[in-house]
Amino acid sequence: MFLPKARSEQLTVRQLPEETLVYDLKRNKAHCLNRTVALVWSHCDGKQSCAALARILEQELHIAGAEAVVQLALAQLGRRNLLAQAPPPLSEEDRISRRETLKKLVAAAVALPLIMTITTRVVAVTTISVLPGSPCGPNVGGKIAVCLGGCKAGEISMCQNGTCVCVSTGTTGS
Repeated sequence: MFLPKARSEQLTVRQLPEETLVYDLKRNKAHCLNRTVALVWSHCDGKQSCAALARILEQELHIAGAEAVVQLALAQLGRRNLLAQAPPPLSEEDRISRRETLKKLVAAAVALPLIMTITTRVVAVTTISVLPGSPCGPNVGGKIAVCLGGCKAGEISMCQNGTCVCVSTGTTGS
């Protein structure tokens, strides 16, 4: 018997009134779980069976025949790596039965489980520190060159027109 367990490591989770936002730090993906799938996911503790999860949906969201909805939610959660272990594949008979049940639920306007996923891209930025008179700014040898100082008292180093220069602050140093 499959007892689904929600993955918890390397995730940032924010629960909102009608949805749950999950950011997967490992895969750099943001997931928005609607209320139905969020309810299933929040009860995936490794102890609840699919039948038990279906009873929770029936009680909380008043969905009759919620087992097909749970299976769909678990399949979506599994594909997005939000479960500790993916659910086992359904037999052909179970898939046909689930498909027919889901058609009936759609006709009844039941809130089917839905996850929207956004892939994010983290770009590593490398900076180097340079002294006055050196080139600065973006793309200096494929890096961002930041002015380091090396100026007299009362001056600061800054990047102007692609070169590090010393600029007076208007104060005198000691």
